Amino acid sequence: MRKLSKNSVFWIGIIAIIETLLFFKRGYFSIAGNDLSFQFTRIESLVNAFSHGEWPGLVSFWGNSNTGAAINGMYPWLTSMLFVIPRLVFAGHVYFGWMVGIAIVQFLSGLTMFVTVKRMFSRNGVGFMAGVLYMSSAYHLILIYQRFALAEFLAYSFVPLVFLGLYQILDGDRHGKYTLALGMALIINTHMLTAVTVIPFGALYVLLMWTKKHPNWQQIIEAFKAVLMTIIMMLAVLVPMLIISQKNHILMQQKFWGIDASAVDLVGAGKEAITFNLFGTSSPWTWHLDIVILAVFVIAIIAWLVQLFRGKEKVLSESTILALLAIFAAILPSNVVDWSLLEKFGFALIQFPGRLLTYSGFFIIIFAASVFVKLNNKAILTSFISVSAVVVAVISINLQVNRLQERGGLQPDINNIVTAKSSFLDYSIMPTGMKDKEARIFADTVANNQVSDKYDIVAKNVKSNELGMTINVKNAGEQTLPVFVYKGVKYKVRVDGSVQPVETKQGLLTVHADKIGETAITISAVTPTWLIIVDVLTLISIGFVLYKMAK
Repeated sequence: MRKLSKNSVFWIGIIAIIETLLFFKRGYFSIAGNDLSFQFTRIESLVNAFSHGEWPGLVSFWGNSNTGAAINGMYPWLTSMLFVIPRLVFAGHVYFGWMVGIAIVQFLSGLTMFVTVKRMFSRNGVGFMAGVLYMSSAYHLILIYQRFALAEFLAYSFVPLVFLGLYQILDGDRHGKYTLALGMALIINTHMLTAVTVIPFGALYVLLMWTKKHPNWQQIIEAFKAVLMTIIMMLAVLVPMLIISQKNHILMQQKFWGIDASAVDLVGAGKEAITFNLFGTSSPWTWHLDIVILAVFVIAIIAWLVQLFRGKEKVLSESTILALLAIFAAILPSNVVDWSLLEKFGFALIQFPGRLLTYSGFFIIIFAASVFVKLNNKAILTSFISVSAVVVAVISINLQVNRLQERGGLQPDINNIVTAKSSFLDYSIMPTGMKDKEARIFADTVANNQVSDKYDIVAKNVKSNELGMTINVKNAGEQTLPVFVYKGVKYKVRVDGSVQPVETKQGLLTVHADKIGETAITISAVTPTWLIIVDVLTLISIGFVLYKMAK
């Protein structure tokens, strides 16, 4: 059993490498929208900070047109070290460093699902099948190879731990509280929106499971302990985010996108999401459950019905509950949710069908595992499904590479993206005292390189926590610069070597220049001691939970 488990982990690792190499094999990498630019900038900013021996501060001047956006204050970064460390280790090989990081996370997604299902059903075979299906599912691959939603891709690797922890608590396992707390904390420290979606599905899972395993006070106490541990492990996210969001007027993307829920065919998008069409006419990838998971669902449903009619399966069994959860998650995008309500929270509405269908696929995989453990020759069946999932993933990835290459949507040199000056500006972390219209004009101007690329303002000596620049002063006096200044963040400003007080105008840095001509300006954001303490405490608490899980 022990050897077989190691073999399963080994092959999950091999599959992760194969699925990663496919997109790097021609020396290309996908560019899709702004996610790639922003996520590359975010990670490279962290790489820059550690390369200079600095702890990442609340703001970063590296990338985002050197505007000093609060990337680290509003975007969790601790778990992103899974990408940062390979970049630091392979510092002279940017492309290879990124490839290693993505392969590690892809392996992690398969590993967590394998561990979860193996614990639930005590079978390596179905655990391996589940791990391969989860890491090869269409939406998971879309996240990294089409949208390049790096944080969401990483967060979904931790989702199985949440349900494993809930299962353990319901099963009376003392490790459950640690597993649940770790899973939730890692998700929160990675991608807040994934945490928002996993909570209701986790609650629904518990409520339905309570019909089979009656609740008791011990389960509630263990869950409460998990909540307390999660809060401690999320301090690195919660404290900075509260400070930045509470003390500054943060603009949301929705104000600029002008999305009108009534004008968007969300029902149509939801129905398209459950067509299960892997090789669509418009694109080889859509928001869908891929064809292998659909086939697995059909096989499992048939087997479950046979068991039910033969009296070997109870009507309200664990398998039934998992099947209901899978179906509910599949119909939710197009039939249940009032998507117009989400406008009020500043979320991108059209992305939700795919995100919710991930949970449908998740429950289908576990449901299939619960059925397959009761079948004869299950090893052959699970092996066949695993191989099929990999084959379909390989075909789909190759189709996507070909499609992007035909459309010119591939970047031949990753170093062209990894620069200190990214033109992308994330509106959702932009502080300002401007009116919305003025803020939009400014943000678009910066994003289009119409300000910081002018000869009048030249960025030099760019680091994560510090920005040096020269400006060509034409009129002595107050100068407004395209650099954000956040309330609650301590800055130091020098003009031609002399310290000046930090002043702002509509959320932007202003300095006083006494002379006409070239003037050197340096602005640095001081990393507060409390931030380092909070980050370290979070890391220590995560390490403690891992230690308790290993005992």
